[in-house]
Amino acid sequence: MDIIDQPYMNQHSESNFKCPKHLNKNIEWIKLVEDSDPYALKCTKCLDKTEFVNYINIEDLLDSNYETIFEGWPFSQEPEILERLKEITSKASEVIEIKDKIRIFFKSIRMKIDSKLEVKQEEIFQFIDQYNKAQEEYNQIYQKEKLIDIVKSMNQDFEKQNQMLKEIIKENNLNYEINKQRLLNQINNFNKIINLDLDVYSRVEKKLCDVIENENWLLKICEQQQEISNLNNIFIAKCLDDLSQCINQNDVDIDLSQQLIKTEEAKIITRTLENNPNIIRFSLNLSKSQISADGFKGICSCLEKFQNIRCLKLNLSDLSVNLFNTANHVLIGVNSFNYNQYCQFWLSISNSIADVLQKLPNITELDLNLSQNEIGPEGLKKILCALQKCRKVTQLNLNLSNLFLQLQINSFTQRLMTLGSYEVQALAATLDAFKNFQSLNLNLSMNQIDDNGICCIADSLLKCNSIENLDLDLRYYLINQLNNRIIYQFFTKIFSLIFKFLRIFLNSIQIYFFIPFVLELN
Repeated sequence: MDIIDQPYMNQHSESNFKCPKHLNKNIEWIKLVEDSDPYALKCTKCLDKTEFVNYINIEDLLDSNYETIFEGWPFSQEPEILERLKEITSKASEVIEIKDKIRIFFKSIRMKIDSKLEVKQEEIFQFIDQYNKAQEEYNQIYQKEKLIDIVKSMNQDFEKQNQMLKEIIKENNLNYEINKQRLLNQINNFNKIINLDLDVYSRVEKKLCDVIENENWLLKICEQQQEISNLNNIFIAKCLDDLSQCINQNDVDIDLSQQLIKTEEAKIITRTLENNPNIIRFSLNLSKSQISADGFKGICSCLEKFQNIRCLKLNLSDLSVNLFNTANHVLIGVNSFNYNQYCQFWLSISNSIADVLQKLPNITELDLNLSQNEIGPEGLKKILCALQKCRKVTQLNLNLSNLFLQLQINSFTQRLMTLGSYEVQALAATLDAFKNFQSLNLNLSMNQIDDNGICCIADSLLKCNSIENLDLDLRYYLINQLNNRIIYQFFTKIFSLIFKFLRIFLNSIQIYFFIPFVLELN
């Protein structure tokens, strides 16, 4: 800062102001206290040595700069104030360091948001790209290629080809309702694509802006200084080659969706975990990927060792195994050995998930997506029972939509989308075990659940007294086949419990209820 101009200093020296009391002495001091003395200007002889604290030397005043702090002025009765001022001015360099930390903080947020938006955009594009799935589904259902082959080869072995046609007709009759619903689902998906609601994205944008503009934003930054350093360690991998660079990270996000993961590649993921012993947040996306049971078990066995994990995200949606082709929803002619091996794969996957949940009791945020898988009743129960051990979870996203449970009938393996009383009771017991839920996202859509099952789930939700945000998806995939009377009874039973729930938590909860409409309460 600028120092007082030198001409003023010279003028002061040349003027030789004399003390009115001691005529031969120059004025050098300004008295700072108010009393009966008519003069505030003093010479050195005027001062008692014990009173220097109440004076400012004029030359010191003229020589001062922006950072100068005078002893005892203007808070002579509370000198600790000026001491505190001196303390903070001596730490000016730390302010620059704080700005750097905040800059890193916001940069990390932008990177993470950009990454999540990119992933979400790709998911939406993948859904839109399925616009021709209805025709593809139809061709699979009526088995066009197989019919053509049979017709072309009729002159070779008429009886054999005739028997094959009968089997196809029998298979079609057996799976009529399932095939019809599959085709209707794809037709409905096309309608969703062309009628995409862009207002959803506007609401997301508004919510994000509201969070950023929150009046407590600065306070939250101050309270989360430790998290700032953690955000510096966010690592996002979208291919196996990226994993070699992942060392000593706190936040690891591995996205290997829609990939074939061989045994050696699964070991690479395991080694990556071993290189990051201090993981706090871990996300693994294997959606629509193919992996062996042993490969997945190896990853989970390593994951069990990390007791510091607080946030765990596992996206296993539509996971598949290479040895079996289930595209047609019915496995024809599967021998007993293969069928048992197929079921054993899913049981192994379920056991691995259950082991992770049981051995990571300190998780507070859990996102588990098991949708569109063939986890049997035994596997589902194992996972739900293990989930009951995670008592510290306050935020749970559990996606059990479109689950298939295998039922073998002679040479056919029927795949049913059903959550029976056995599975629903296990789910209800899991919800009962949690007392600290603040946010619950429960997706049970595209499953056959009877009225008693829905009532059982609603009763369990009533016991979760701390819930602030509830997202409950109960879209029933056969609802279009019900007549008006049954629909009325169906809704009456459900709403009798839902509104009971609302009367208790109306001020602290928002419910989205899909059957297939949306109910919003603010």
